[in-house]
Amino acid sequence: MLRRVLDCGDSCVYVGLERTPGEKELESITSPVGPNVSVRKLSRKMHCPTTWLRLLSSCPANDWPPPRTVPDALRDAYTMGGRAAVSDFYFSQRYSGGDAMAPHWSSADLDARIASSSLEEAMQGIYSYGMDEARYVDHAIARHSKGSIVNGVGVVWGSELPWVEVLLARHGVKQVVTVEYGRIHVQEHSVISATTPNQLAAMMLAHPRSFDFAATFSSLEHSGLGRYGDSLNPYGDIEAAVQTWCLLRPGGIFLLGVPASDPLASKDHLVWNAHRYYGPLRLAEMFAGYEYLFAGYEKRSTHARSVGPCTTRR
Repeated sequence: MLRRVLDCGDSCVYVGLERTPGEKELESITSPVGPNVSVRKLSRKMHCPTTWLRLLSSCPANDWPPPRTVPDALRDAYTMGGRAAVSDFYFSQRYSGGDAMAPHWSSADLDARIASSSLEEAMQGIYSYGMDEARYVDHAIARHSKGSIVNGVGVVWGSELPWVEVLLARHGVKQVVTVEYGRIHVQEHSVISATTPNQLAAMMLAHPRSFDFAATFSSLEHSGLGRYGDSLNPYGDIEAAVQTWCLLRPGGIFLLGVPASDPLASKDHLVWNAHRYYGPLRLAEMFAGYEYLFAGYEKRSTHARSVGPCTTRR
């Protein structure tokens, strides 16, 4: 039995690497994303109905567990034609098609965290990356809270624990919807709810571009690597950035946090099948179609992270 798969168009193209014979190097229009580092500003053709139909028809991976090495047939696409370094760090944590890691979020617990007078108390037991990064994300939200976030409706891509959702709620969002591979059951809550990618796609086909903001922290770098039971897709993170563009109203805010290569100017890095470290080539692909607002770069003992919101443009 065969099933027709919708063409992903420019979502599955490295637009920054496309050249025609004899074409001169495209002019680099750069924006700062870290200390003394710039990436090219790229454009990408967006076809949102096809984007949502692809997500609607997506299924958990048929083959499990995921392969322990990059499949030979997909290596060129995963490494951007050999431009990304490759190392191994293997996981198999199947959430897609089942329950999430923490499948039950208590309404009473969420309310207590949102009402807490202390950020440390609000984050206790749910932040995954340390208080320094929680404070930085809180600062980034505050910086744009008077625009699209206060009284806004938005999504969070990928959450094992609701720390980003709590931060957003503490800054006065009207509603935030978590989109996660596995099912999360949120007791009736006035602000925070959860859905799956397929359900989001159905919603967006009926009500396109209906969100004011989107946020994600240490999530999109996993997309398409099969770690969580998702199907293998070398462009999975880029498709997720396109999906975000397609759900935001014009001018909406996208707060994106991903691991970055250290130093950021060095080579992009695929760590199979755990995650990606982003250098200037793949960051440019992720930001295609957006305008940069600001970016931060936090160096850690084992890696670095580039974090910053950008805004959609048409």
